Amino acid sequence: GASLSPDNEEQELSRKALSHLCRVDLITSREPRSTRFLNNRGLSENVVQCADPAYLVSIEDGVSAPHSRRLTIGVNLSPLSIKHSDPRVTIDRAAYAQGRALAHLVESLQAEIVLIPHVVCDSSERDDDLRYLKRIFISLPRSIRGRVSLAVEATSFREAKKLLRTCDIVLAARMHCAINAITEGVPTILLAYSPKAYGMAEYVYGDHK
Repeated sequence: GASLSPDNEEQELSRKALSHLCRVDLITSREPRSTRFLNNRGLSENVVQCADPAYLVSIEDGVSAPHSRRLTIGVNLSPLSIKHSDPRVTIDRAAYAQGRALAHLVESLQAEIVLIPHVVCDSSERDDDLRYLKRIFISLPRSIRGRVSLAVEATSFREAKKLLRTCDIVLAARMHCAINAITEGVPTILLAYSPKAYGMAEYVYGDHK
């Protein structure tokens, strides 16, 4: 399960993946950017584009948390995206900067924000959204903390979906968190830190602007 594009073509993993994919019977490509990458390298007869399996995950109708009267913004941020964006930036510095950006959203839009983890990983802090979102929450000015909540109960894909469906808009660094919101009909902005976000945005919206 991965995406391929010219942006990461020179990476060793992509070269190994391409060598392997030349020998398999069927490739299911989850977004058009990867499909074009494969087609341009002579792989087309064994490539079929189909939806990411995450689009099929559902919850019971009517299952949701109460909706706020304020504009509610669901936000998913991850430490992994910081590592990929700029490895020179420390986790603490990134959390502080992103906390200030969220504070600006709260104040300028008179909004409420729900911080929603997608990956919770006890064994690796570098890949644990929950611990990272806690850092962001702690960095927030005290004046707005009452309008920002951390969804510690969202410990599974379906539990997160219940919260995502109550949001007016979602900003998501994790691609599958974005898919989770999109399937609930919530306008979603993919915060791109890798080529897969551009491919999925094109799949959903027709372009990646």
